[in-house]
Amino acid sequence: AARKVAALLARYSLPPREYAEWRAEVGHVAGAPKVKVDEVRLSGFKVTNPEVMKTFITTKPGDTYDPAKADADTTRLVARRDFTSVNYQLTTEGKRNVLTYNATEKPWGPDYLLFDINLSTDFKGDTAFGLRMDYDKRWLNSLGGEWRTSVQLGRPNVFNTEFYQPLDLRQRFFVAPSLYASQTLEYYYSGDTTIAQFDIRRYGVKLDGGVALGSWGEWRVGLQRGGVEATTTVANPAVPEPNSTSVGAITTRF
Repeated sequence: AARKVAALLARYSLPPREYAEWRAEVGHVAGAPKVKVDEVRLSGFKVTNPEVMKTFITTKPGDTYDPAKADADTTRLVARRDFTSVNYQLTTEGKRNVLTYNATEKPWGPDYLLFDINLSTDFKGDTAFGLRMDYDKRWLNSLGGEWRTSVQLGRPNVFNTEFYQPLDLRQRFFVAPSLYASQTLEYYYSGDTTIAQFDIRRYGVKLDGGVALGSWGEWRVGLQRGGVEATTTVANPAVPEPNSTSVGAITTRF
């Protein structure tokens, strides 16, 4: 269609140098005017606490509207695993500019149930497998408390349950009391020869406190109290019967 009217359009053409100068000015002329954000609003946050989510949004009232910054905010919220999507829009209400973040919460939360099967073998007859279930109940309170439980049947048998409680709206600090128990078969060797097989059972309680390091990790310290019980299932007669023992520790984990 443009080619059919090329002769008519030719009157708008410019020499290459003048055209280049014109292109250089287009960005200055067409650049979007700077808009001040008067209010940051959150919509669709029902199970999740919008006051907690606001702490992860870097755009604040009084800032100049920056689409790249708003994009980063939505990505940061989606990465928290509570939403299927988050988008934003800038609207004008009277003389006020309102930046609204619209969230779609996961319809299958805040309770999550996961299953997996694991298998290990040395290809010499020592094979172990486990059937595992993880249950995670999120947003037990306004600060985002979570109850996390794992159960595995097989080798090893494992039970662990933890209550993870953030202490502030930014969820930087937390406490995490927990209970644990496990049972597995462990082999002892003399060189390459198996001399004993023990049934090892561990159990106890922990109380951790720590700090969340953004979205990439955490550091925690805690107290642990529990016990270890061992019984012989197969052994060389020269191997002594193991003793049960109690466990007390100060722990740290990064």
